[in-house]
Amino acid sequence: IGLKGATFDLAPLITSLKQKSKTDRPASAKPASPTPPLDIAVHLEQLYGERGVLFTSVTADASFDGRAWERARVGASTVPDGHISLTAASGTDGSSLQLQIDNFGKVIDALGLDSHFEGGTLDLTAERQSKEGLATGQVEIRDTKLTESDVMTRLLRLTSVQGLLASFTSSGFNINRITSTLSFENSRLTISNMRIHADGLGIVVNGDVDFGAGEIDIRGALAPMGTLQRFIGHIPLIGRLLTGVNREGIIAARFSITGMLADPEIKAQPLSMLTPGITRDLAKLLPDAGDTKTASND
Repeated sequence: IGLKGATFDLAPLITSLKQKSKTDRPASAKPASPTPPLDIAVHLEQLYGERGVLFTSVTADASFDGRAWERARVGASTVPDGHISLTAASGTDGSSLQLQIDNFGKVIDALGLDSHFEGGTLDLTAERQSKEGLATGQVEIRDTKLTESDVMTRLLRLTSVQGLLASFTSSGFNINRITSTLSFENSRLTISNMRIHADGLGIVVNGDVDFGAGEIDIRGALAPMGTLQRFIGHIPLIGRLLTGVNREGIIAARFSITGMLADPEIKAQPLSMLTPGITRDLAKLLPDAGDTKTASND
């Protein structure tokens, strides 16, 4: 199959897929007919979606053997300065995927998702040891900005971090880096050791998101990373008393986000001194322990 031209409108297909996802196929329905092997090549100047132009300069090259995608390469740009590059391969010994996005927030918005991110770069690598089963990977997002997030607003309010709450509601947070180990199986995404380095704030997250059931269950800790925290940590005697010899005791707040993805329940404790075992990952977010460029927001 070859597709080449000036424009192509995906909006009707996107609408159809959204409607189909809301309805379950009856148990008595006949299984879908097998798909024949396919080779696909795409060259488009503009690709349209529900929000207008999705991508420009779109190229794609993929091969389907009738059971699974053997390979796929996709490249595209967004207006004005976003870019996406995807490479995937599959074989008898498993599959792999590499995804790179420039202007991450713009690309997510173009796909019709409310990401609340502006700008940024995303790098994702993943692999699966067999054609079906657990997929594992690593993701890194850099130099982005989070704005108008109801979840973050509610979290900061519950943890009584008033200075950061005011800063976020007025202008958002610049995020220097997000890293995480991910695993995915049977519609369930597991987030392990996610670390978020933001202006005046450090967050660690672990948990699961079940897309099939539309449920979320994650736990984490949030710590202000302003001048007070850094000052305490650098006083030889008081710093050791409060943060530990290895800076493992940190002023932070625990939180949980559980329930339905559409309207999760957020619980949090006000800022307090956490124990070394809980805050080991938070200690790695302190300004002199990584490559963060955090600014004070006390």
